[in-house]
Amino acid sequence: MKKLLMLFFSIIFLACSQTEKLPPGIAAPDKMKHLFFDLYLVDAVNTERKLRDSGFLLQVENHKDFVRVLEIHGMNRKSFQKNFSYYKKHPQLMKRVTDSLAAYAARRSAELLTDTTKRNLHGTNIQDTAGQARN
Repeated sequence: MKKLLMLFFSIIFLACSQTEKLPPGIAAPDKMKHLFFDLYLVDAVNTERKLRDSGFLLQVENHKDFVRVLEIHGMNRKSFQKNFSYYKKHPQLMKRVTDSLAAYAARRSAELLTDTTKRNLHGTNIQDTAGQARN
């Protein structure tokens, strides 16, 4: 009985510890995290630009910039939709991405704020601040 119980728990442990095999064409969670981070950043910058310029066409600029971000990450609209649909159908996997995205964003923010080699950031908007952070 003891051996049977050990076998049962071993099987359960192995089943739970295996990482989910992603189908071909589906990006790994880490790649999706970086993609989402860049998309959110583009949207934030463009939203800030819209606040300063009432003639700024947010949806048009977001679309152009999103296409560029997808290209940087080796995707196009169709492959992004395929990936996003897959992740939406697998909530545990999506949760891993969003949790790691939140942690990544917090870490990046902390790095920027605590980096003593950078001068003080006093930008009036995201673009000014980002430009200063790069210098």
